Amino acid sequence: VVVVGGGVAGVAAALAAARRGRRVALVEKTVLWGGLATTGIIFIYLPLCDGNGTQVTFGISEELLKAGMKYGPGDIPAGWETGRNLAEEKRYRTVFSPASMVLALDELLAESGCDLWLDTLLVDAECRSGRVESITVANKSGMGKLRAAAFVDASGDADLAFYAGASCP
Repeated sequence: VVVVGGGVAGVAAALAAARRGRRVALVEKTVLWGGLATTGIIFIYLPLCDGNGTQVTFGISEELLKAGMKYGPGDIPAGWETGRNLAEEKRYRTVFSPASMVLALDELLAESGCDLWLDTLLVDAECRSGRVESITVANKSGMGKLRAAAFVDASGDADLAFYAGASCP
């Protein structure tokens, strides 16, 4: 599996595939994991509950919320489980340090065994019969192709879809 984009969604996709026993390459154009959450300094992990005491999002999403607090700061508001019609800041969410999140994401990805490609640009996609068969990437080592049985476009800009020939207005 090749995942294009190392933001929170791409990291989640890569972790999910790796934990299911797939060989995974994660390609990220910047030098840090986390996308807008880290390099864009949007340091709030949005609520995982409905504001009425019911958690609605679990799994890797919750794991990443907790990872963002691993090196601090950050906490989950007390009483979110019993509140009713809570304002966002009192729900199951956290504000985190982007630098701390980068460290925690890097640890999770290293533990997963993913092949990590930082500072690597997607520059083309090769398709056959409507399927992406390989992508061309470029970094300081030069240009190369990555082939896979499955590709995930988590670029945030539909970069893989664009290079695959999809309409991207």
